[in-house]
Amino acid sequence: VLDVYYSDATSAVAEPKIAKMLSENQVRQARIESNGAGDVICRNIKRILREDFNYVCNIDSFHQSVNKESKILSQDMWVMNNLLFPTDWDTRWKSFYGAMSMFLANFKENEHDDAPDCCSEIALLFNKGNKVKVMKKPRGL
Repeated sequence: VLDVYYSDATSAVAEPKIAKMLSENQVRQARIESNGAGDVICRNIKRILREDFNYVCNIDSFHQSVNKESKILSQDMWVMNNLLFPTDWDTRWKSFYGAMSMFLANFKENEHDDAPDCCSEIALLFNKGNKVKVMKKPRGL
Protein backbone atom coordinates (compact mmCIF):
# COMPACT_ATOMS: atom_id res chain seq x y z
CA VAL A 1 0.00 0.00 0.00
CA LEU A 2 1.62 3.21 -1.15
CA ASP A 3 -0.90 5.83 -0.14
CA VAL A 4 -4.25 6.09 1.64
CA TYR A 5 -7.02 8.65 1.73
CA TYR A 6 -9.28 7.80 4.66
CA SER A 7 -11.67 10.43 5.94
CA ASP A 8 -15.23 11.05 7.00
CA ALA A 9 -15.22 14.37 5.14
CA THR A 10 -18.09 15.28 2.85
CA SER A 11 -17.72 14.41 -0.82
CA ALA A 12 -17.30 18.12 -1.63
CA VAL A 13 -14.16 18.13 0.55
CA ALA A 14 -12.94 14.63 -0.32
CA GLU A 15 -13.29 14.70 -4.12
CA PRO A 16 -10.64 17.41 -4.77
CA LYS A 17 -8.26 15.76 -2.29
CA ILE A 18 -8.70 12.36 -3.93
CA ALA A 19 -8.21 13.88 -7.39
CA LYS A 20 -5.03 15.61 -6.23
CA MET A 21 -3.72 12.38 -4.72
CA LEU A 22 -4.46 10.41 -7.90
CA SER A 23 -2.71 13.03 -10.00
CA GLU A 24 0.34 13.43 -7.74
CA ASN A 25 0.82 9.65 -7.50
CA GLN A 26 0.24 9.26 -11.25
CA VAL A 27 -2.44 6.63 -10.67
CA ARG A 28 -3.71 5.25 -13.98
CA GLN A 29 -6.40 2.89 -12.65
CA ALA A 30 -8.68 3.31 -9.61
CA ARG A 31 -11.81 1.63 -8.27
CA ILE A 32 -14.54 3.38 -6.28
CA GLU A 33 -17.47 1.63 -4.70
CA SER A 34 -20.65 2.90 -6.35
CA ASN A 35 -23.11 2.07 -3.59
CA GLY A 36 -24.90 5.24 -2.59
CA ALA A 37 -23.40 8.28 -4.31
CA GLY A 38 -20.32 6.48 -5.70
CA ASP A 39 -21.19 7.02 -9.37
CA VAL A 40 -21.57 10.76 -8.81
CA ILE A 41 -18.30 10.84 -6.86
CA CYS A 42 -16.51 9.02 -9.71
CA ARG A 43 -17.80 11.52 -12.27
CA ASN A 44 -16.82 14.46 -10.06
CA ILE A 45 -13.31 13.13 -9.47
CA LYS A 46 -12.83 12.53 -13.21
CA ARG A 47 -14.01 16.10 -13.92
CA ILE A 48 -11.71 17.59 -11.26
CA LEU A 49 -8.77 15.56 -12.61
CA ARG A 50 -9.45 16.84 -16.12
CA GLU A 51 -10.20 20.47 -15.25
CA ASP A 52 -7.83 21.16 -12.35
CA PHE A 53 -4.94 18.78 -13.00
CA ASN A 54 -5.11 18.08 -16.76
CA TYR A 55 -4.84 14.41 -15.84
CA VAL A 56 -6.71 11.27 -16.83
CA CYS A 57 -7.24 8.27 -14.57
CA ASN A 58 -9.44 5.33 -15.53
CA ILE A 59 -11.83 5.16 -12.58
CA ASP A 60 -14.09 2.13 -12.42
CA SER A 61 -17.09 2.19 -10.17
CA PHE A 62 -18.36 -1.09 -8.76
CA HIS A 63 -21.43 -2.12 -6.82
CA GLN A 64 -20.79 -3.91 -3.56
CA SER A 65 -23.30 -6.75 -3.37
CA VAL A 66 -21.36 -9.20 -1.18
CA ASN A 67 -22.21 -9.38 2.53
CA LYS A 68 -19.67 -6.97 4.04
CA GLU A 69 -19.28 -8.83 7.32
CA SER A 70 -18.58 -12.20 5.72
CA LYS A 71 -16.26 -10.58 3.15
CA ILE A 72 -14.15 -8.90 5.82
CA LEU A 73 -14.00 -11.93 8.09
CA SER A 74 -13.24 -14.38 5.27
CA GLN A 75 -10.42 -12.24 3.86
CA ASP A 76 -8.77 -11.11 7.11
CA MET A 77 -5.94 -13.66 7.07
CA TRP A 78 -5.10 -12.85 3.44
CA VAL A 79 -5.01 -9.14 4.28
CA MET A 80 -2.76 -9.70 7.32
CA ASN A 81 -0.38 -11.97 5.39
CA ASN A 82 -0.22 -10.14 2.07
CA LEU A 83 -0.87 -6.41 2.33
CA LEU A 84 2.31 -4.52 3.09
CA PHE A 85 2.16 -1.08 4.65
CA PRO A 86 4.97 1.45 5.19
CA THR A 87 6.68 1.16 8.57
CA ASP A 88 5.24 4.56 9.58
CA TRP A 89 1.64 3.86 8.58
CA ASP A 90 0.50 4.17 12.21
CA THR A 91 1.49 7.86 12.26
CA ARG A 92 1.09 8.59 8.55
CA TRP A 93 -2.54 7.41 8.32
CA LYS A 94 -3.64 7.46 11.98
CA SER A 95 -7.37 6.99 11.49
CA PHE A 96 -6.91 4.25 8.89
CA TYR A 97 -4.41 2.48 11.14
CA GLY A 98 -6.77 2.77 14.09
CA ALA A 99 -9.68 1.36 12.11
CA MET A 100 -7.57 -1.59 10.95
CA SER A 101 -5.82 -2.37 14.21
CA MET A 102 -8.86 -1.98 16.46
CA PHE A 103 -11.31 -3.95 14.29
CA LEU A 104 -13.10 -6.62 16.29
CA ALA A 105 -14.19 -10.03 15.01
CA ASN A 106 -17.57 -9.44 16.66
CA PHE A 107 -18.74 -7.28 13.77
CA LYS A 108 -21.49 -5.44 15.64
CA GLU A 109 -18.99 -4.04 18.17
CA ASN A 110 -17.19 -2.00 15.50
CA GLU A 111 -18.03 1.64 15.06
CA HIS A 112 -16.52 1.76 11.54
CA ASP A 113 -15.72 -0.93 8.99
CA ASP A 114 -14.64 1.04 5.90
CA ALA A 115 -10.89 0.40 6.25
CA PRO A 116 -11.22 -3.39 6.67
CA ASP A 117 -13.86 -3.39 3.92
CA CYS A 118 -11.46 -1.69 1.52
CA CYS A 119 -8.64 -4.09 2.34
CA SER A 120 -10.90 -7.11 1.95
CA GLU A 121 -11.93 -5.80 -1.48
CA ILE A 122 -8.24 -5.72 -2.45
CA ALA A 123 -7.96 -9.33 -1.26
CA LEU A 124 -10.92 -10.34 -3.41
CA LEU A 125 -9.35 -8.69 -6.45
CA PHE A 126 -6.20 -10.74 -6.02
CA ASN A 127 -8.01 -13.95 -5.21
CA LYS A 128 -10.39 -13.70 -8.17
CA GLY A 129 -7.43 -13.79 -10.54
CA ASN A 130 -7.87 -10.23 -11.79
CA LYS A 131 -4.80 -8.76 -13.40
CA VAL A 132 -3.34 -6.81 -10.51
CA LYS A 133 0.34 -5.92 -10.51
CA VAL A 134 2.20 -7.30 -7.53
CA MET A 135 5.24 -5.34 -6.44
CA LYS A 136 8.08 -7.15 -4.74
CA LYS A 137 8.69 -6.15 -1.15
CA PRO A 138 11.46 -3.51 -1.11
CA ARG A 139 14.54 -4.30 0.93
CA GLY A 140 14.53 -2.88 4.41
CA LEU A 141 10.75 -3.15 5.01
